[in-house]
Amino acid sequence: MDRWMELDLGAGGTPTIPEELIDKILDLLWDDQEALKQSCLASRSFVRTCQKLIFECIWLEDIPSGGYLNGHLLTMAQRLGLLLRSTPHLALLINGLHIVSDCGNWLTRDKSLPFVLPLLVNLRRFYISNGKKNPDYIIIPYLPKAVQEALFATWRSPKLTHIGMGYIAFASFEDVLSVISQSSHSVRNIAICMVDGEDMEFDGQFNANHDSGINGQPVIPGPSSTRGIDSLTFTPCEDEHSAQFYTWLLNPKTNFSWSSLRKLHFHIGGQYTFEEDLSLFRHILTASPSIEELHISMYNSFGNAWTNSGPHEPVDISSIRVLHLVVDLIKSDLPILEWWCDNLTSALALESFEIYKDASVYSLPETPLDLVLVWKCLDEILSSADRDIKLKIRLILPYNGSFCLFTDDLRHCFPRMRDKGRLEVDCVDRVERHRRIAGLYWL
Repeated sequence: MDRWMELDLGAGGTPTIPEELIDKILDLLWDDQEALKQSCLASRSFVRTCQKLIFECIWLEDIPSGGYLNGHLLTMAQRLGLLLRSTPHLALLINGLHIVSDCGNWLTRDKSLPFVLPLLVNLRRFYISNGKKNPDYIIIPYLPKAVQEALFATWRSPKLTHIGMGYIAFASFEDVLSVISQSSHSVRNIAICMVDGEDMEFDGQFNANHDSGINGQPVIPGPSSTRGIDSLTFTPCEDEHSAQFYTWLLNPKTNFSWSSLRKLHFHIGGQYTFEEDLSLFRHILTASPSIEELHISMYNSFGNAWTNSGPHEPVDISSIRVLHLVVDLIKSDLPILEWWCDNLTSALALESFEIYKDASVYSLPETPLDLVLVWKCLDEILSSADRDIKLKIRLILPYNGSFCLFTDDLRHCFPRMRDKGRLEVDCVDRVERHRRIAGLYWL
């Protein structure tokens, strides 16, 4: 008999499936939640491993089909709380938690998170965001105080390795820095995307971490001892917050080491802040010789400021393998693209170069697309490199605009890369924009 068919009959005649066979089956089903549930029902042999896969990462979201409008429906967090009360050991299996509130209602009336969050003693990845559809913010001071306290306590969890926030409003930007400075030394992956803090009072309520004696301080110190960062994303709501964040993080007194940084998502602001941002960007590249993946957003209005403040010395990107650039390919940012052509001369390790561009424009370019000189320069640099660098241009589908770029428009503009089979031009939707441009990779 085939060894896969040899099933032990345990007490009561219940078949026991070999662990090796279970592992092979679950290697195929690990990301199919429904199949994992059915496997548990099919045989008790699957229960332990399937539970680990099912509960490894939990999403607490809005109830589908407008359920958030019904105050009598249990929220996802309340349902999880009931489950953990009846089956406490499941809390030990949860390594990742995503709190997503597209409408924000369920978080403001939630009473279960203060019970659930302290149970997650093995939590490693903690993300909170308003989701993919809603432009509003989750306003921390509007949440119940017990929920605020539970969130800040979770950001200090000793086993945490990843912190991600998207579209969150704190009472103070110092609270944002406090979350980072007081998190565990095991946190080496930080993503702060469109997170605000205006040092203001919200209807008489203050953030539970600010002026409440929980853990806020007027001056935010760094960690007590040196800690490293593997990946860092910061996309500010206000351009000036970028300088505030990186100046604090780069200060030697904050005890952050940059030598381990492998992945950086950096935003260079518009005409009023880009020079300071550019200086900080150079500083980070110098302090981080091991960066391999670089995402740069430079899509704000620069006007003539970039050209008038030039020339700009190239930056050293010799360690970069993957480069993502968000820039206007058509007109206003062509001098910036020229600067990136200069930067590419040092790209000794580059394997993939992706450019993101909004597909909608409001007037036809004065120069035919296939005659834009900087594009020809980019085509020549990439095609003549010793390595087989791949160029990918991602057009973001438009909301409006009187003229729309099409993928074929750009394929003709890079003939050398196209002929070498190393050019890819396609479209991405607005959800992908959130993921790749705003830095919300976890959504």
